[in-house]
Amino acid sequence: MEISQLVEITFSQPLDLSGSKAPVVIDVDFSSQNKDCNFEVLRPSNIHDWNNTVFVHFKHESSKSDILTFQIGNNKLLNGNEEINCFIESIKDVSKRKGKYKFKGSETLGRDNKFNLSSFENKEFKFYGDDEITRIFYNSFVIRAGSKMLFIHNYKGNDDSLPSIILYNEMELLTMTKCKHLKTSTNLTSRFGYCELTEKDIDFIKFYPRPLITYRGLCGQLVSVVFNIHFLYPDKPCFNIINFYKPENITRMDYRTRLLLTANFSGSIKDYDNEGQFITIFEIENKNKNTSVMATCFATFPRSQEKANFTCSLDISDQIYIPVQNAITL
Repeated sequence: MEISQLVEITFSQPLDLSGSKAPVVIDVDFSSQNKDCNFEVLRPSNIHDWNNTVFVHFKHESSKSDILTFQIGNNKLLNGNEEINCFIESIKDVSKRKGKYKFKGSETLGRDNKFNLSSFENKEFKFYGDDEITRIFYNSFVIRAGSKMLFIHNYKGNDDSLPSIILYNEMELLTMTKCKHLKTSTNLTSRFGYCELTEKDIDFIKFYPRPLITYRGLCGQLVSVVFNIHFLYPDKPCFNIINFYKPENITRMDYRTRLLLTANFSGSIKDYDNEGQFITIFEIENKNKNTSVMATCFATFPRSQEKANFTCSLDISDQIYIPVQNAITL
């Protein structure tokens, strides 16, 4: 066989344990855990004898299949120094279920060392997941308590629970208490969530104008979402949707179908450019089954009117037709 015909070459040699020495005991003393979940351990006096890697397992308090595994090893650097590293074993682990994890046990890769992990007994931590909260629009407008702040929630794994959404200022932070997923009949391309603002949230925003919107990730780190919260005071233009008019005598909808919303209008239109845009979700019913569809709505109105008409178009491909008997908007 020619060398060029070889696809993969593996070299090996037998493991001879007949003259092996007794494993050196290494004390792995827990020091702390950072908000990225990684551990820090104290440097043992016999670090130069640390040759193997130890795997430390933490199990979810209520799920047998959700286990977070960490690798702890002595990294020998090119300059001759040594440092201990402790990381989550696999990037896939960050998709595990959110919740409390407790120390379960360990195992060692190699035969040179035996690890004393007594300091890890009864250790536990809260895992917040590796979700992503993103804005739909850069600005979120608030009128009063009860106003809703809408966002996109992307998550990994099977745990779709919302992370804690937090109003953050350098001086203080406040966890929002009325945050949920927006329920739709069918799965959309993204999962939507919202927070309904309480009086306490409103007071926080008024005291700390334009706070950061953040959420907890991994083991407690705060992740910022890039958008602003603005109050719509009485002198600002405000729309309140009051009616939805379904086109009559149609049996199917496509991207050309025009759907009409009517809104009451209040506030000053002095600085308004006579054109608005927003996204909504329609539930289209056919034979007692609903289909959820995104739509984009535009508004134009005479400056003398107190009502505005929004014309909405379904955000679907020009190849898609949706049978319809009834439709409502969320």
